[in-house]
Amino acid sequence: MSPELLYDVADGIAVITLNRPERKNALNRAVRQALFEVWPRFEADDSAQIAILAGAGDSFCAGMDLVEAAETQLRIPPKNFMPVLGDNIDVSKPVIAAVQGYAYAGGWLLAQMCDLCVADESARFAITEGRVGRGMPWASPLIHMLPQRIVMEVAMTGDPLSAQRAYELGYVNRVMPNGQALQGAKELAARVLVN
Repeated sequence: MSPELLYDVADGIAVITLNRPERKNALNRAVRQALFEVWPRFEADDSAQIAILAGAGDSFCAGMDLVEAAETQLRIPPKNFMPVLGDNIDVSKPVIAAVQGYAYAGGWLLAQMCDLCVADESARFAITEGRVGRGMPWASPLIHMLPQRIVMEVAMTGDPLSAQRAYELGYVNRVMPNGQALQGAKELAARVLVN
């Protein structure tokens, strides 16, 4: 696996960490490939009963690596560009997103595909593609997670939702103090494991 994605298991909890803090954990080819590899590994790992998806540093994930996209002249990501739980990757165990800082564009997709979401007060969720003239088909599941008019607003303005607003709308399960998203996710995971 790539050093840009870390996998650690303790007490039945697998922590999967996007590890590109210098690039706000942007999704480059190496991270996407490592994500395709890590989900089957987690599924087969009998020592891991639940996973937490987190980002290193001060952001969860700022979305696609736009530098790499520009270099490769990628305009429209092809089908299966990213592993998406419940779409092109099957995982039968629960997954929690631990979000701090940016969860923008494809980063929000990663949080959407998780079963639960814990965010710290710095977390911001946004659909930013409209600002650069791109479509956002990955945002379609949001219509089942947020009220329709809220989805339309975030899609058309590109303005982010704060962690508190996302909590009020029922998207975020718990809001933690700054820097405590992973700790909050571990506490929630431990509570789930009791059952």
